[in-house]
Amino acid sequence: MDLYQQGHETLASDTAGTLVDIASIIDSLTDAEISESVSAKAEQSVFEGAKELAAHADKFLKLKPDSEFESAFNFLILTVFQQISTDSSLVLDELLPNLLSILSKPPPGSTVSVPAVLSVLSKMFNLLFSELNALSGEASDKTKLLIQQVFFTIATMAVEKGHYDALAMQLGQVDVWVKVWNVTDETAFYMKLADIIASADLNAAYKLNLKVASQSTDAAAVALRRGIQLPSQFDYDDLLALDTTQQVLNSGSAPEAAVLKMFLDAPEGKSAQDSIRSLAKEAKLPEDLLVRKLQLFVLANIASQHFAKNENVPYAVLAQALDVSEDEVEVYVIDAIRRDLVNGRLSQATSSFKVYRPSLHQFRQEHWQEVASKLDDWSVSLRNILSVLSQSTAGR
Repeated sequence: MDLYQQGHETLASDTAGTLVDIASIIDSLTDAEISESVSAKAEQSVFEGAKELAAHADKFLKLKPDSEFESAFNFLILTVFQQISTDSSLVLDELLPNLLSILSKPPPGSTVSVPAVLSVLSKMFNLLFSELNALSGEASDKTKLLIQQVFFTIATMAVEKGHYDALAMQLGQVDVWVKVWNVTDETAFYMKLADIIASADLNAAYKLNLKVASQSTDAAAVALRRGIQLPSQFDYDDLLALDTTQQVLNSGSAPEAAVLKMFLDAPEGKSAQDSIRSLAKEAKLPEDLLVRKLQLFVLANIASQHFAKNENVPYAVLAQALDVSEDEVEVYVIDAIRRDLVNGRLSQATSSFKVYRPSLHQFRQEHWQEVASKLDDWSVSLRNILSVLSQSTAGR
């Protein structure tokens, strides 16, 4: 027997022994009585022992402390992974999906913490990722599908169990992973991920939806719905530039579309706020939030109009437009400044707001008309100056 073969058999023997040791620990905790069957299978081969132990993997979730669970489950996963080159179909179609299913839905009475389960899932994810370069053909395709399932399982558990922060750090890699995994339906992928994380991070979900909003009106409608709910989202230029969004707005069937139209048109007063409350109820969206956003759009619009005329905005004008008392106006202006909708200075002495810079994100027809009017005035002034200069020169 050469040294390589001897070393390989020693390693196999150690692995088989560890599998039996894990089974014995599980027996002592759960009265599972699987150590004998695992031992008998392991005598045939390490893979047979791993398969037998994997059939009882749900019992691992009785292990404690967490470090014991992680060590045992990681060892089992690694042992199974080592057989991909031997029987990829069994590993990728049966064993690993079954282990993933067990981890995704811990049974009642599980003593293992969520971070420990997420750690093991991450181990599976990383092993699958490392195998991508080594596999080809059908095995590679199956691995890419399975790694997506593992990723969505991690994302779902992280959000549902209050560990979203760990997932958020990885979201920046998603665009790269989509390409590496050859995702066939990127729209469905991004929308599924957005649905998973929306309850934990609506802003990140909106950005994911926005990536694929151009692909269909359904995708645009979802992006629109999430975008109008974001307290800090006032710039909808990217969304409005899409044909699919315009189709949603022109359809007139979705209350969310009507809300966005009101944001852009910025109608003033109580009746407008009553209308948006009605739309919010119909769409099952937060009423007070949408009313507040409408008020800030109205404030920004009025500030823009007065800036164009080089006029201060009286508190009384804002109070009437926002349907609030004059005492409350400064709170709304400060909020608008904080959200970078306007920039200016409040004056309690004159009860007015001096606008230094409006920040309307959506440049509409009336704004182009204001610019054109200013250019016309500037052109007339220049012609008058040139006329005076010409006359002065001629007089010499």
